[in-house]
Amino acid sequence: MSASLPLILLQVEIQVELEELETEEVADDMDDVFQLDPLDTVIGQEGEESESDSDSDSDSGDALSDLSSEDGSVDGDMEAKEESMNVKHVRELVSKLDSVLEVIFRHLDRLHNTIISPCSESGSQPDESSTSDQAVELPESNAIPESDSKRQALAEHHFHSLLLIFERTILRTFKSRYTQFVIFWYSSLDNQFRDRFLGTVVSTALLEPAQPAVTRAAAASYVASYVSRASFVAREEAQMVVRVLCQFLETHLEEFDALAQKSASSEQVGTTQSVEQHMVFFAVTQAIFLIFCFRWRDLTLKAEDDDEEEEVSPHRVWMPQLSIVQRA
Repeated sequence: MSASLPLILLQVEIQVELEELETEEVADDMDDVFQLDPLDTVIGQEGEESESDSDSDSDSGDALSDLSSEDGSVDGDMEAKEESMNVKHVRELVSKLDSVLEVIFRHLDRLHNTIISPCSESGSQPDESSTSDQAVELPESNAIPESDSKRQALAEHHFHSLLLIFERTILRTFKSRYTQFVIFWYSSLDNQFRDRFLGTVVSTALLEPAQPAVTRAAAASYVASYVSRASFVAREEAQMVVRVLCQFLETHLEEFDALAQKSASSEQVGTTQSVEQHMVFFAVTQAIFLIFCFRWRDLTLKAEDDDEEEEVSPHRVWMPQLSIVQRA
C-alpha cells in the first residue's frame, strides 16, 4: 500500500514536466507518449498556424542567415540538448509510472485471488506455471487465514487502506490522473467495496460543507468518472447517484433564489457572490452532464401506462429528477 505515495509523486512530477515543455518541437516529439487533444485547436485555424509557422521560419531564416554567429549556434545547440534531455526524463518517468502501476495491480490481484481461493482449502500447493516471475511474493506476515470471516476481514482491511489513501492523498492531489484507478479496480471486486467507495465520494461532495470547496468539487468529478465509465456500476446505482446529484442542484437553486428575492426586497445592495461560492454546484452539474453522456439509456424509466416488459418496451421516459437540469 505504501507504493501509492511514490505513485502520486511520479504522476505529479510528470504533469509538471509536461507543462514545462512548451515548444512545438517537444510537443510533437511527445505525441507517442501522451496524445494531444485535437479539440484544443480552434476550428478553422488548423492550417493557418502551421502555414504561418513555416512562413515565419523561412523568413526569419533568410533574414538572419547573414547574422548568425558561433555563439548563437552554441546557444541553439544547448537549448536543443536541454529539450532532448527533458523529453528523455519524461519518458523515463512514464516508464517508471507504468512499472509501479503494474507491480501494484499484480500484487493486489494475486493477493485477492489468494484470499478468495486459499491453498489451505484444497491442501495442494499453488501451480508454479500459473504465477508470473514478476509477481510479488506475499510476506509471511500476510498468511491467509482459513475461515471465511477472517479472509473477508483481511480483504476489507486492504480496501480500507486504499480508501484511506484515496481520502487523504489522491482526492487532495490536483489533477490526479492515474493513481485513483487502483482503488477504482479494487472496488470492483466486491459489491460492498463499490457501495462504500461511492458513498464516500458522494458524501464528500454533497454532505460535508466543512470540507474545502476544491475537495468537494474534486469528489464530484470522481463520482462522475466512476459512474459514467465503470461497467460494474449497475443501472439502479447510476440512477440513485444521479437522483442524489439532482436533489443537490435543486436545493442549491432554491437557496440561490431565496437569497436573490431577499436582496431584491431590501433597500440595500444585494450581497456580492463569487464563483468560488458556487464551485461545488458547477462541479455537480458537470458530473450529471458527464454521467448522462455515457449512461443516458440507464437514466430512463418505464412509462406508467406501458404494460410491456421493461427490456422490450419502446415507451421510456426520463427520470423526473433530470428536469432540474434545464432549470440549472
